[in-house]
Amino acid sequence: MSSVLVVYGSVSGTAAIVAEEIVRELTEKDFQTELSDSSDVYTKIPNYDLVLVVTSTTGTGNFPDNIDGFYQELFQNKNNQRLTETQFSVLALGDTSFTTTYCRAGELFHDVFIQSGSDPILECFKLDACEVMDPVGAGIEWAHSVVAKVSNQLSQDVV
Repeated sequence: MSSVLVVYGSVSGTAAIVAEEIVRELTEKDFQTELSDSSDVYTKIPNYDLVLVVTSTTGTGNFPDNIDGFYQELFQNKNNQRLTETQFSVLALGDTSFTTTYCRAGELFHDVFIQSGSDPILECFKLDACEVMDPVGAGIEWAHSVVAKVSNQLSQDVV
């Protein structure tokens, strides 16, 4: 694996900071990376070996405005099975004090990627703002575990 698309949805800026640091770390490890906060990335997905989504949830379980269009496009095209060669993982930022909507945007992204035929590297990873004081550090650890799992899968495929 050499190319990673990191897409983020952020309201307060935390998801953006986490995504930027993940890209920095992956770039230092010689991965080709692209960072996007835009909804126009759907058509680019097949160009990448791995898609990472870092998103917060806002309001009553809604997507941040900058990533809503990306989700809508994935959802509208989920039956096309266009993403069967795509591996992905989702990092969801949330707050458990919002009990019914905790990390809902991340869960919905995870589900729609699966419905689109993609393979999850890990289950949706949830970071609780009430418990995690360093979301950037936790996000980087998550990204490292995703990359390690993909690298392990690739080495098993070679054997």
